[in-house]
Amino acid sequence: MPPRMFDDAAAAEIARMYEAGAAIPDLAALYDCNVQTIRKAIHACGVVLRPREYTSNYTGSEEQRAEIVRLYTNRIKSLRDIAKGIGCDIPLVVQALRDAGVKAGTNNSKVHDYSPEQLAEIAAAHEGGESMSSIARRLKISGKLATKLLRLSGAKLRLRDDYYSEEKKAEIIRRFESGETQKSIAESVKTQQSRISRFLDSVGVERKRALRYKVANGYISVLTFPEDRAFCVPHANGRVLEHRLVMGRYLGRPMRPDETVHHINGDTGDNRIENLQLRTGRHGKGISQVCLDCGSHNVKPVPIAS
Repeated sequence: MPPRMFDDAAAAEIARMYEAGAAIPDLAALYDCNVQTIRKAIHACGVVLRPREYTSNYTGSEEQRAEIVRLYTNRIKSLRDIAKGIGCDIPLVVQALRDAGVKAGTNNSKVHDYSPEQLAEIAAAHEGGESMSSIARRLKISGKLATKLLRLSGAKLRLRDDYYSEEKKAEIIRRFESGETQKSIAESVKTQQSRISRFLDSVGVERKRALRYKVANGYISVLTFPEDRAFCVPHANGRVLEHRLVMGRYLGRPMRPDETVHHINGDTGDNRIENLQLRTGRHGKGISQVCLDCGSHNVKPVPIAS
């Protein structure tokens, strides 16, 4: 079945001219369509296509090959523009360049669309601290092409641990050792948490021994040990909120799900037992539940007697 833009008669005429020796690109120009549409029309008529051919504009002469090399190596035109100017397909231009000892491929065609000034701008942005992914997004190109352009400029691609200045590295280490989470640090420096983890590992900071650090609302998360599990049931990652562990040790048992801990002075990071009050259920600031008889905080809800 011929392409939709041709009826059977038109497809038959195309096949007849092709068998008579007409070139596919010439037929495409005659019918104002692309070469693939012409090939489909010929194939639909049962005609076997000749080996891949190019337009007669490509002669393969030494002068033409030298001109191809000049245009490409001097970054005057891309592979696509050279092929379009000659009137042939890109693979033929690539082969001419390779025969002349010039490394070329279709993946490099876009590289030479950038001027030396643009390459210098990319290099300056990267050396100034901008990541390759950010540069690629800004220029609306792929990350692979952005990296090729950087290398073409002569600039060196930074290693993963070279993304930060010495001052920034020292700040990351200080913030982590003071208890800030990797996620919080990563968000503030606009990077991924995994990159912060790799950096801390590369400078010898022990991440797994971060026994105590601050989480949301100023609460403290601690890593538990086997002997602590008699007083507090840890999460799957082995961590618990410190105030629940301190209260569990004081009570000699894990806290019940309905029990909460109130910080008397309002500082959720101050988990001294004298600053903690045991409460049942949700509690508001400045409110505590105690036994009316003895003043104990160890109270629980019970059903109303009938």
